Amino acid sequence: MTCKKATYSNRNGIRSVIYKHDDGHTIVHEGGSRSWRNNNPGNLRGVRSKRVGVDAGGFDIYPDLQTGEEARRRMFEPGGKYYKYDSIRQVLGGQKDKNGKPIKGTAYAPTNDSNFPDRYADNIGEWAGIDVDKKKIADLTTEEKDRLLDAMKRKEGWGIGKVSEYDKNNKLIEKPVQPVPGPKSIEEFEEDDYDRWGFTMSP
Repeated sequence: MTCKKATYSNRNGIRSVIYKHDDGHTIVHEGGSRSWRNNNPGNLRGVRSKRVGVDAGGFDIYPDLQTGEEARRRMFEPGGKYYKYDSIRQVLGGQKDKNGKPIKGTAYAPTNDSNFPDRYADNIGEWAGIDVDKKKIADLTTEEKDRLLDAMKRKEGWGIGKVSEYDKNNKLIEKPVQPVPGPKSIEEFEEDDYDRWGFTMSP
């Protein structure tokens, strides 16, 4: 079975992604973190290859976790977008022009997307045990790269919600058994949470 299309839904503040498979059955990811719902551990956006949909924020939705993980890893492999950056910190904050201004589209965690790249870099450097100012992606061993990507997945948030499966007649096959975790910190709220609860995006 293959998922060829995924649709995002937000009903009364309950977010879900509905994965429609070619044999007619559906799998629903409800609640949890955006990265988990979308099978997108890197919270990638605009990486069109192999995605099957986008959510309300334009973040890519992948048919399964393996595909989402491969999309993320390709950016850090030879020939990938971030492989030759001068440092891991630069990967997060992006490259700058000759006047010291950030170049659009070069940052993994741009400030204009409500990120704090220096905080991000400090966190993942501590968790992975890697000097983010001296190390380049190209310098990392396979084991170091795995630690870095695990730290980035942690920073992006990975909360598991409910999984439900329905047959082609929309009859429930598997009942959801996992609780839906709520946000643990302000960094885990999503765009429409700020409108709903009155938060503002500030450091």
